[in-house]
Amino acid sequence: MKKFKLGIIGLGTVGSGVVECLQKNGSLFTSRYGFDYEIAKVAVRNLNSKRLVEVDQSLMTTDPQEVVDHAEVDIVLELMGGEEPARTLVLQALNNGKVVVTANKALIAEYGPEIFAAAEENNTRIFFEASVAGGIPIIKALHEGLSSNGIDSIHGILNGTCNFILSCMENGESFADALAEAQRLGYAEADPTLDVGGGDAGHKAAILASLAYGQWFTKETVSVKGIDKLELTDVEFARDAGYRIKLIANILKTVDNKVSIDVQPTLVPQQSMIGSVMDAYNGIKIHGNTVGDTFFYGQGAGKDATSSAVVTDIIDASQAIASETISNYPGFKPFDGADGAADLSSVVSRFYLRVVVEDSPKVLSSITGILGDHNVSIASITQKESHEKAVPVVILTHEVLTKELEEAIKAISELPVVKSQPHTFRLED
Repeated sequence: MKKFKLGIIGLGTVGSGVVECLQKNGSLFTSRYGFDYEIAKVAVRNLNSKRLVEVDQSLMTTDPQEVVDHAEVDIVLELMGGEEPARTLVLQALNNGKVVVTANKALIAEYGPEIFAAAEENNTRIFFEASVAGGIPIIKALHEGLSSNGIDSIHGILNGTCNFILSCMENGESFADALAEAQRLGYAEADPTLDVGGGDAGHKAAILASLAYGQWFTKETVSVKGIDKLELTDVEFARDAGYRIKLIANILKTVDNKVSIDVQPTLVPQQSMIGSVMDAYNGIKIHGNTVGDTFFYGQGAGKDATSSAVVTDIIDASQAIASETISNYPGFKPFDGADGAADLSSVVSRFYLRVVVEDSPKVLSSITGILGDHNVSIASITQKESHEKAVPVVILTHEVLTKELEEAIKAISELPVVKSQPHTFRLED
């Protein structure tokens, strides 16, 4: 039996889940793989905090450097999150020849090339399955299961917190109430900005695009719009038209061999596979040029889903160490899969447009006139009867160049009868 010693940085929700999984399934891992695991050191912020799981107090430290420099640690688990000091600690661990497992999507998205280069230089590897889509093995799918394919597109829900909030809003809850419930259940952080603002899904989209096309995409190449400006009115209008609103990451290889990457609220048909993904689940469709469409579905947020992916990475790392193949692959290697990032203003799509206007004559003609001037063809217009002075008007467009719609919206927002900044979301059939 081969014993591996683990060093853990961060014993919050995910770290506790990892320890629980190792305790619960340890005998299974021994029987299946011949591996045994021992926790050698754990770094935490506060030694006196109440824990979700019991760990020998003598193993605890407030100095994470003790973990990455520990002579007996085989695998370092970086579970603290954030960019710094996580980046510095991970680089130090790799420079020490340690194998690293992380769930940190911001770290991988922003510093991937530097981290993978350090792993290669030191004949080791970083594992990061848990950084995208919780318990869904989506990174392994790109690395292994779909390796015979060129990837045409990746499309889906990458943030379980936002999907939970949108599911609550489908049931009539306000955004604020749905967010509070997500925080109570542990899906959303105390500061939910990264989730609801779209940044979390943006990091994940950048990672998937990088793996799919062999070059590193950062947040600067991802267009991000969150759900924080969404209102119940939008959810209701979408439902009446046969759609649901989901926060969708859309990664597409264009006809000129470039990659467009965006994250934004999107109207999808209610009965579609993506439209049927509710609560804290993720759903991701990958189209390969040989296999066609594949669909991945599972828990995308929470302790158990993420810790499952982390422990799977620990097992994969153990197998590579035991077979002496850990230095064969640092976690990512570039290849010629595309010619860089696309200009997102050249993307063609249908759109949902909500404009709050003064209830007065000729308002609609002014708006439709501007849209016509910018080559925006209208599929439908809905204005619900209201006794208020300001009323929402919802317009669904036919396919239009994104740049032309943006120019039209700018002109519409300058009309005196428009009472607030118009809101637009992509619409998919």
